[in-house]
Amino acid sequence: MKVRVGVLSLSASWLFWAAPIFAQEQASVAQPTSEPPPGSEDRENAASAAAAPLVTEQYSSSAMLETSPEEPASPGKEPPPYDKYDSDDDDEEDGPQKAKNAIYLEGFGAAITYSLNYERLFEDAIAARIGVSFISATVSSGTSSSNSTLVAVPLTVSWVGLYSGSHGLELGGGSTLFFTSAGSSIGTQTASANGVVPSAVGFVGYRLHPVNKVGVQFRVGAEAIVFFNGPQVVAQPWGYISLGAAF
Repeated sequence: MKVRVGVLSLSASWLFWAAPIFAQEQASVAQPTSEPPPGSEDRENAASAAAAPLVTEQYSSSAMLETSPEEPASPGKEPPPYDKYDSDDDDEEDGPQKAKNAIYLEGFGAAITYSLNYERLFEDAIAARIGVSFISATVSSGTSSSNSTLVAVPLTVSWVGLYSGSHGLELGGGSTLFFTSAGSSIGTQTASANGVVPSAVGFVGYRLHPVNKVGVQFRVGAEAIVFFNGPQVVAQPWGYISLGAAF
């Protein structure tokens, strides 16, 4: 009897001591494990690699939209009106522009006496001119008379690129054609002659020319004329002065 009671008390003590340990083991078996299943890490890496190009493309598209310099006009927005003076403003931004045309009267100069001239400026540095001069004279005494006519056509080109404002230096040359005719009569006898005398001219001088406006043109300088009359060549120092309008 005493042996049974001791066995029962020993069994009860062991059950009391082992019950908590058994309960812990059952709880750990019932709870799911927190470790990922095998192969899940590889699948996550593959998914990230596949999504990376899409994220990069989306970022590039958004960056292009943000940095685009032009925006499409909305249907209700009208474009700004065209300014007809834009081209004039551009010309003024390029710098001062000399008047391109000029008409002037020259005293002495390439035509010896005077000439009426038209000048055209090219590239703001080259001036080409053409002029004309006409002189006619008649002398009579008793039964004799004589008359003569001289027409001169100066053709010159000059460089006018050295300027400070409206003031500049000109250096040029060219040719003048002299058309002559003369006639005389004594009683019933008459005689006449016609001819062309070419010449070369060279000149250097001061020039006043308006810039970016219509204005007065003034020229003055020294000149040399060389006449070619058959075998005879004659050089003559000369000068010129002119006044006119440039536009």
